Amino acid sequence: MLNVLILDDEDIIRTEVNEFLTNVGYSVYEADRPSRAMELLQQHEIDIMILDIKLPEKDGVEVLQDVKQLHPATEVIMITGHGDSDTVLQCMKRGAFDFFHKPIRLLEIRTAIERTERFLSLQTKLRHLERRFDAVSTDLQRSIADIVGSSEAIQGVIDTTLKAAASADTSVLITGESGSGKELVARVLHHASPRASRPYVPVNCSAIPDTLIESEFFGHRKGAFTGAIEDRAGYFEAAEGGTLFLDEIGDMPLAAQTKLLRVLEDRRVKRVGGTREVPVNLRVIAATNQDLPRMISDKAFRGDLYYRINTLEIRIPPLRERLADLQELISHFISDFNPRFRKQIRGISADALQKLSRYDFPGNVRELRGMVERAMILSDGPLLEADVLSLPSEARSSGPGFRSALAPLDRSPDSQETDPTVQPNSAEGLSAQRFQTEILPRQLAEVDQLEIGMVEEFERSLLAEALKRCQHNKSRTAQMLDISIHALGRRLRRLEMS
Repeated sequence: MLNVLILDDEDIIRTEVNEFLTNVGYSVYEADRPSRAMELLQQHEIDIMILDIKLPEKDGVEVLQDVKQLHPATEVIMITGHGDSDTVLQCMKRGAFDFFHKPIRLLEIRTAIERTERFLSLQTKLRHLERRFDAVSTDLQRSIADIVGSSEAIQGVIDTTLKAAASADTSVLITGESGSGKELVARVLHHASPRASRPYVPVNCSAIPDTLIESEFFGHRKGAFTGAIEDRAGYFEAAEGGTLFLDEIGDMPLAAQTKLLRVLEDRRVKRVGGTREVPVNLRVIAATNQDLPRMISDKAFRGDLYYRINTLEIRIPPLRERLADLQELISHFISDFNPRFRKQIRGISADALQKLSRYDFPGNVRELRGMVERAMILSDGPLLEADVLSLPSEARSSGPGFRSALAPLDRSPDSQETDPTVQPNSAEGLSAQRFQTEILPRQLAEVDQLEIGMVEEFERSLLAEALKRCQHNKSRTAQMLDISIHALGRRLRRLEMS
């Protein structure tokens, strides 16, 4: 219901208009002078104001100017006398929406009000669309910002992705090794597309049990199977109008592949236990870290489905092919983790960066992110140093190596021969190995659940466990954690454990 304010000094006009507009469904307020009208505008959200030109205190043109300045969302309809064409023009320039002449005809008032009401409705829709556009733009900016890197390889991926996004219906297959950022590219494809304001539904195909795949994708009717206590829409219906992202599609069973192909061809789904087919309008983006052509040869993946989802392929390069982005990625992760760990780490040292640049990152960007997170937990200074970075032995130089407390023990036979401190066949060596491969992973699994204030407590318990297993021998403890004895000493002093 719209709120209408009538400002006129003639009682009979106010009463007549009030009764008429109230009867047709509006909420009406009256004022006989400008000061009272301004009070009502302050007290209520007035949508439309009917304003006479001739008033006590000040004329209607001045009142109009005050209203548009203080309450710009209120639309004003002016009441003028015949022959006041100059005044009408003056009012329209100052923001009046409409006008009518005296003597007042109630049907003219109703027409003017309805015209203003339609305008207000269009304004509301426009503001809603602007908010949706702003939200979509923000999501797109964030999605692109998450794909960090200035190298030619990754910029080429972004360019191809934005071009592919322009088509709302083209199926896209994103290929790349695990941890390379396929899901980030999928989000950009969605948020940069005409479907950006509609749902984005990501699905990990490898995480759905075979027995539930059909129900999860197509939905089910109540009573279709044991446990189906109510109707439920599947992923296809949930993504209506938007994007369905099928991650790790290579892990989808052949039977489910057949049904997926049928949906992509017919654009219709039928719930488990249902009889009615429902049309669906969506875009499908798939991703895999597997060699689908080889799987087709091995009869593990349907060739016709492959060609259906692979209208356009976007290959994400592994991190080892874009090491030029290494420092930029590290800076991005440091910025993310600094608030979480209440630290002010500014960057990475040259030695540490050189150490990382010799590594081939089989886990790609995800592995690098984990390395930076663990290093920040253990770091004391303003820069991430080499002694807090955990790398497998293959990535080390021939000089003295470093191993984080969070890295698995993975010594080569050569390193075992030249390192008499910890022998893998001795009780101490086995203890060290179990500490890193069994104890620490269990503790580290809880890191993401830690409150910021608990990070020091985690580090304290980690060091205490290491000291205990090395019988409080600091040299062996430092070697187990693969940090220098000086770094160990600094940590013990900082944590008041020395």
